[in-house]
Amino acid sequence: MPAAAGTAASSHVSCVRFAGTERLNVLDRQELTGSLPKLIEGAIAFTQRNIRTAYVVDARPQRREVHEYPPGTALGDRGSTGTSCLLGDGGPPGGA
Repeated sequence: MPAAAGTAASSHVSCVRFAGTERLNVLDRQELTGSLPKLIEGAIAFTQRNIRTAYVVDARPQRREVHEYPPGTALGDRGSTGTSCLLGDGGPPGGA
């Protein structure tokens, strides 16, 4: 529905992190509303907060971080009630 005259349009994003791939056990959830820039900021913050990081120790003098999803990867799923940020716990980060 269009915004009323003199009011700013507002949108909604549901961000959810599930345990496993069945989408049954919710580990984290955040409802976002507001302008498009605020929704993008909130979705990015939610995603960064929920991405797992593994530490790989090998012959190098310092440990190496391996992120569940490489930086810059677009994550998401368009649900029937709106846009959702979906993160699943399908396995360990880095494919290990």
